[in-house]
Amino acid sequence: MNPRLRHPLVALTALAMIAAPAATTLPVAVADPGTTSMMLVLDASGSMAADDGTGTPKIDSARKSLTSLVNSLPTEAKVGMRVLGATVEGTEPMPDEACDDTQRVVDLAQNNQAELISAIGHYSPYGWTPIPKALEEAGKDLGNDGKRSIVLVSDGESTCGDPCPTAESLASSGVDLTIDVVGLSVDATTREQLQCIADKGKGKYYDADNTEDLTKALQQSTTDRDVRSFDYDGTAVTGTSNAGSAPELTPGYWKDTIPATGNESDTLTRYYVVKRSAKQTDISASVLVTSTAHEQELEYTKIMSTQLLTGNKTCTSGDSDYAGSTYPEPYYLSGAMATGHDYSDDCNDAEQLILKVDLENFDLSSDRTLQLKVGEWPRVGDVNEQASAAETADEGDFQDTTGKFGGSPTQITGGSSLASATGIEQNKLYQATIVPGEVQTFSVPVGWGQSVSSSVSVMPTGGEQGKKLDELDKSNNEPLMSTNIITGAGNKRDKSTCEVRSDGCTAEMSQLTRPATYDMESSSSSSQAGAYTVTVAMSDEEALAGSEFSYQLYVQTVGEILPAPNYQTYEESLTASPSPSGSSATASSSASGSSGSSRHSLLAAALGSVGVLLLAGGGVGIWYTRRHR
Repeated sequence: MNPRLRHPLVALTALAMIAAPAATTLPVAVADPGTTSMMLVLDASGSMAADDGTGTPKIDSARKSLTSLVNSLPTEAKVGMRVLGATVEGTEPMPDEACDDTQRVVDLAQNNQAELISAIGHYSPYGWTPIPKALEEAGKDLGNDGKRSIVLVSDGESTCGDPCPTAESLASSGVDLTIDVVGLSVDATTREQLQCIADKGKGKYYDADNTEDLTKALQQSTTDRDVRSFDYDGTAVTGTSNAGSAPELTPGYWKDTIPATGNESDTLTRYYVVKRSAKQTDISASVLVTSTAHEQELEYTKIMSTQLLTGNKTCTSGDSDYAGSTYPEPYYLSGAMATGHDYSDDCNDAEQLILKVDLENFDLSSDRTLQLKVGEWPRVGDVNEQASAAETADEGDFQDTTGKFGGSPTQITGGSSLASATGIEQNKLYQATIVPGEVQTFSVPVGWGQSVSSSVSVMPTGGEQGKKLDELDKSNNEPLMSTNIITGAGNKRDKSTCEVRSDGCTAEMSQLTRPATYDMESSSSSSQAGAYTVTVAMSDEEALAGSEFSYQLYVQTVGEILPAPNYQTYEESLTASPSPSGSSATASSSASGSSGSSRHSLLAAALGSVGVLLLAGGGVGIWYTRRHR
């Protein structure tokens, strides 16, 4: 899903700043210009004739900055312009009609730069400051459809009542309308009111003291974007606190919302029933929970664990995951794979397994959503042939990524959920953008016998954004960039993290997975070929809210692709009889190794997913607050 833009002109300004090779490879900020619209609302009150502090009248600063902004926009930009205080003279006493003094001087349209620049040139200081009416009319100008934004440029308080309720009413009328405000050489009282307009309008406030500041503020107001929330896929379901009444899950995506209790440290258990399609099929289960700011402050503390049960018997347990690492985690994950060969007959023959999810020290100060994915595999007949053939990779088998970064990357947009992970190729350089607080997902094919590694490099940043990073660096509060891998069986590796500074940073050789092999002697050593999920995340930092950072991603796979395991047919799984020896599959010619064995039945095709995945997150998907130890 495309992100909600802080402001529709994120898309439009981005078009002016990058070369667009093809629509399918553009960065996420480049949206369809036809779906976005913006109204500039400009203060023409008498106070705009005052000096901005540099010897330049505020009106001249505004004209120069607005002209620069308009010239930077592509012709596809859908923009209009409205003025306030332009026709009723600002002399005492203020007449009643002054509070209705606002006019649309340029209609909302594309390819109207000449008209906008002409209107800016005729914009002169004259009257009062009727901000509430101007905002109300700007909302009408924009209509009710698509992404909409109002950018208000003003140097004074409203002379016609409190504008904050108007801003709040407009923003609540639709999730795709925001109000950004630029204050030009304002005092503390005026700044407070203009900040209120931005807050109530779900936008941002920018200070500007001169032409240079105003130009930067206007450009930033049209390029900032909101954090993309993590999406939750599938059918709604409610897990239970006892196994007897647990809901039944079939292969696919499900989502479960745990209501807030108001407590920052709760202990609870959720149960779900996983039905088998045949005897002795294999089940994988893992739980992934996005972290909250409170959980990031915990010392070494258990957050979650998972088990697959039959009755009171534990068939397999996932590794527990903990808060309290040196660097905060974007999420916690516990996962295990239960094969039909390495647990008891009770577990082998059970028609269903109970998935038990234990959450401890779990922050429920707000609702948390669980993303569940259910999968199942047919039973495998050939014992350990594949596992013994695979060679364990080490870092020396992978290329040094230092020489890869900075090359000619393919522009790409990361996904916003496990299901929407963007497909990428092995051993290829990609470039994307991210804002603090986001988690992005990518999907890479991994063949049987292969290991995978991911590395990420943040590009150097200059200008105001670079200055902010330098200030954060001085206080040891620079944001973090990390990458991780979730395997086909739902296990994560240890993430690699780097501290983002103005000269960038690189997290090299961040992951090194075991070869994707099926080891019947040990479910903990088993993995699965297929789609692995690469995650890239940047920690939240209020001072950088909405700022986009460019980064490059390189994912490597090594190892010879091996034949797929010898899956049993549907009838063999029903009787739990072993398949004939020596009938292993031919190696797949694709990197994913997903063609499998010639003995795959309809069961194998139907059970081709990769386990049970759960992902829990807070309301907007901001994954952690920066913490140093």
